[in-house]
Amino acid sequence: MSWNDYLNQLKTKRVPDGEISNCVEKAAIISLSDISIWACTEEFGLYGYDVEVPTEDGAGMQPIHVDEVDLLQHIVNHNGSCNSLAGIRISNEKYFKVSSDESQGLIYLKKNGGGACIAKCDACIIFASWNSSQSTTGSHPQSQSPGLCNEQVEKLADYLKRCGY
Repeated sequence: MSWNDYLNQLKTKRVPDGEISNCVEKAAIISLSDISIWACTEEFGLYGYDVEVPTEDGAGMQPIHVDEVDLLQHIVNHNGSCNSLAGIRISNEKYFKVSSDESQGLIYLKKNGGGACIAKCDACIIFASWNSSQSTTGSHPQSQSPGLCNEQVEKLADYLKRCGY
């Protein structure tokens, strides 16, 4: 099976009377060792850019360079903690850590109108985001949700871990 096939498993959930498509907004399977992207949806990328953040005293703004590759690597290796004054930023979106399960390698994130789930496997990282303004298609159309996104990521992560990835 190719990495794109695994990516398609994130996007589509099989149910007894068919399937639910468009389960996630953006998704990627990424190498844990060097953060190279093995497979991703068209909308996903890891970028470098500058943002303005408030100064420590709150009196002004300061420029901060965001390197999403370094940031993602730090996040997955430190149970979701962020080492950037710009916060957690993935695929040009700002997230906040909601919770994590270090023993399972899972990190749950929130953003305005949505969120994401990250799973750290032995050799790769699975990332998927959801957006409440987007709907699934297929057997049971509904808004994308954290439960559906998390379920898809956790299921694929369990499988890849059993396969040594």
